Amino acid sequence: MVMYSFRFNRKLRRSTLLLLMLLAVMAAGRVVLSLMPDGSMETSASIKRQSAKTEQERQQLIASLGWQVRPQPAEVLEIVIPKKFDETYLKYNEIQKQQGTDLSRWRGKRCIRYSYNLLNHPSGEEHVRLNLIVCGGKMIGGDVCSLGLDGFMSGLRFPTEDLTANAG
Repeated sequence: MVMYSFRFNRKLRRSTLLLLMLLAVMAAGRVVLSLMPDGSMETSASIKRQSAKTEQERQQLIASLGWQVRPQPAEVLEIVIPKKFDETYLKYNEIQKQQGTDLSRWRGKRCIRYSYNLLNHPSGEEHVRLNLIVCGGKMIGGDVCSLGLDGFMSGLRFPTEDLTANAG
């Protein structure tokens, strides 16, 4: 058996200790950044990517955003996030970015869109849906939209402003 012995002088001990402290701070920073959507700074409008594997988890997520929906999805559809975003998808992804759920990293991935009939949209419209996009059991995006011809689309956050002025 071969054994090695090291002896650190005082200066080398301090340097080693400083290096270990620096590595610990960097590791802690990496952990904090990995918990944020796409490694970016989270804003108050950001929506955390949460587990959405089960219907119960999806219902809890929807309720945490302030929405009331029917107990079962109106539609469950497998979708593919396009590898190259056209103009429509670029505009849709802007809504996603505003809420902290940029879909760019999911390009080319198969996901599931769960669509729910909303019961409490402040506009009073009856035909409003909440869509959750789930990939790998995590909610990666979504929207609230009207099914009417002169409809609207917004992020998942429950609106706090007057919708009658912004409708359309």
